Amino acid sequence: MLSAGGFAPGRRGGITGGMATPVYPVFLHLARQPVLIVGGGKVALRKARGLMEAQAAITVVSPVLAAELAQMPNVVLRREKYHSSTISRLDIPQWRLVFAATDDPAVNRQVAADARNRNILCCRCDASEEGDFSNASVWRKEPVVVAVSTSGAAPLLAAKIAQTLVQTLDPSLVELAGLMDCWRAVVMAEIADEQARATVLRQLGGDEMLRELQSGGAVAAGELFQRYLAAAKFGPPGAGEKTTAAD
Repeated sequence: MLSAGGFAPGRRGGITGGMATPVYPVFLHLARQPVLIVGGGKVALRKARGLMEAQAAITVVSPVLAAELAQMPNVVLRREKYHSSTISRLDIPQWRLVFAATDDPAVNRQVAADARNRNILCCRCDASEEGDFSNASVWRKEPVVVAVSTSGAAPLLAAKIAQTLVQTLDPSLVELAGLMDCWRAVVMAEIADEQARATVLRQLGGDEMLRELQSGGAVAAGELFQRYLAAAKFGPPGAGEKTTAAD
């Protein structure tokens, strides 16, 4: 995840610290977790799309809904105006996240205040600096997720930076990440020794494995994985320690 803090040109053309709020980047596990979106327009639609990719349990509250939003599967739709009681509904476990995504600043302000009163993180989509978090520009090809933020200062620029990064990303790195997603479970299950396990995991992300994948494809990479695994399981102590300098 890449975040650009706030900087502004100084009087002499230099760079000085800006006013953007410092951010702490995280990737949240929201599968089946209750998330509330207040608003039913284009902004709410964008938020819902991203949350669907994360498999969140989404509820949308708005008297008017965009057509595509209204047709989304597995989304709870409540066609009504927002009330503070929505945040504290007894039939819903506490919301993990709340998005204030209406076109009315007063409503968004109230949503953020209600969420804060219940210690729930809220994204004010119209004024990110007045909320608890903001979204990054995201490119996703599982298991790789590239996210870029400008701390809410320039969302369009964040999207451009993300696009530039993705265009320079070696596709074999994405393929290797997918293979490692499968291999990691095997390593964790079959290698009991913590040091040997760490060595194999380091090798899997190393230059030798990447070269093998690039030259011989997934089959060759899988064979190298098996050699790493066998060396760690059956070789003498330290047998799996052969790695390239870049590892």
